[in-house]
Amino acid sequence: MREEDSMKMERRRIREQIKLAFKCTAPPEASQIVASSYPEPLQIRDFFKGRNWWDVTLDILVNEYVGDASACLSFMAPVGMRYYLPAYLFIACEQYDEGDVISKELPSRLLMYARDDDLYKIKCMDDAKQAAVAQVLEFLVQAYDDEDAYEALEFFWGKFL
Repeated sequence: MREEDSMKMERRRIREQIKLAFKCTAPPEASQIVASSYPEPLQIRDFFKGRNWWDVTLDILVNEYVGDASACLSFMAPVGMRYYLPAYLFIACEQYDEGDVISKELPSRLLMYARDDDLYKIKCMDDAKQAAVAQVLEFLVQAYDDEDAYEALEFFWGKFL
């Protein structure tokens, strides 16, 4: 029971860190979410436009989005990806098993974003946001022995712990 309680406390602490770092700001304009005219990115743009990041939940992604919800951030323009990232961080931290591919693919995508910074501009995020990402990755390593999270920490994110 103690281990479960400590996991709940750690999740709560990380949730607050994410909320403080990413703040409750208005969503970006639709044109800033996706910068492509291909069908899947346009579908992503239409789904996310006008949505606050804190309103994007696992339930909404699974039940309302018709495509691969785990790939949405990768198709977004840097502004859109950075804005909606905290929703995915919440899911990975709080609903790792239930989130399935949405949660379990996030660490490898975060590694990809850091490696392809020319495209994703992840390094433009302030230190508080990068530290929140690093805390989620560290939690995934500790709680679930997630190897992709460990690799992402080793490559880039770990310096923000």
